[in-house]
Amino acid sequence: MKKKPYFTIIVDTSSMTLGDLYDRILSYPEDTMNFCIENVFSWRGSYDEPCCSLSTRNVSKDHNLNMLNKLLTESFVGWKGGSYTYIVDDTIHFEAGDGSYSDEYYINMMIAWYFATALAKQYDSVISVLENNKLDKWVHNKTIQKAVESYRVTDEHKEYLRSLRVK
Repeated sequence: MKKKPYFTIIVDTSSMTLGDLYDRILSYPEDTMNFCIENVFSWRGSYDEPCCSLSTRNVSKDHNLNMLNKLLTESFVGWKGGSYTYIVDDTIHFEAGDGSYSDEYYINMMIAWYFATALAKQYDSVISVLENNKLDKWVHNKTIQKAVESYRVTDEHKEYLRSLRVK
């Protein structure tokens, strides 16, 4: 399945590196994140590439950074054997928390929550991303939905955000 571009900073999940993900989490504007890296391991599609399983449970930013640090500091054994270590330039893969493979949904949801939180915290510096349609349609609309559901976004901003929905 061909991957879609998500936004200009993370070009697409097929080229997102471990370092890219680490930087995104590090720059997340809050200490609590709306997704959790549940586990890290060798990707079953290619054992020499890192993988993490994601869930939507809230955890600290430090938890997610610590999980990524495991990928950079520990050795992992592939399902069929072999020992693998990873570096920041390795492409990262994602699986749902239950172990089923799902790049698109969890990455898109993570991006939507990231921007919805940024809208709540730094509205003026982030609104141009939506105004200039820099996000994939689903991520764009999910970002608006999550921001509108937030008690931290003003009613005035919510009304304007609703006008930015993509049909």
